[in-house]
Amino acid sequence: MTFQKVVLGVLFLCASSVLVLASETASGRLDVKVGEEYYVCNCPGCDCHTISSSAKGKCSCGKELVKAKVTQVKGDTAHFKADGWQEERPFSLVGKYTCACGPTCTCKTISQKPGTCGCGKELKKVGA
Repeated sequence: MTFQKVVLGVLFLCASSVLVLASETASGRLDVKVGEEYYVCNCPGCDCHTISSSAKGKCSCGKELVKAKVTQVKGDTAHFKADGWQEERPFSLVGKYTCACGPTCTCKTISQKPGTCGCGKELKKVGA
């Protein structure tokens, strides 16, 4: 195998990873696994269901997100548990709004309501 083929292979893998990240949230669907940590809305009863991999994002009601761990995933719903919560809370994994930061962004923010992405930009409506 030549050096050029190795370099092309590495570049292909990097580009594929960026496309997967971009397409994951561009569709409004966030794929999570049990045990992973994300930042989620901390408001009991709030229906924004904001989920982000960035601590800098905010809930659509303007409050700070809290670090929480995925405890279970069933279909399009993930249950999260954060310190101080009495019980786990369900969040939709299919957002109506998603990060609009482009393919190099890694905040992976989704929400059911408009708001601010973990990168500080406004979330965009899925499909818009």
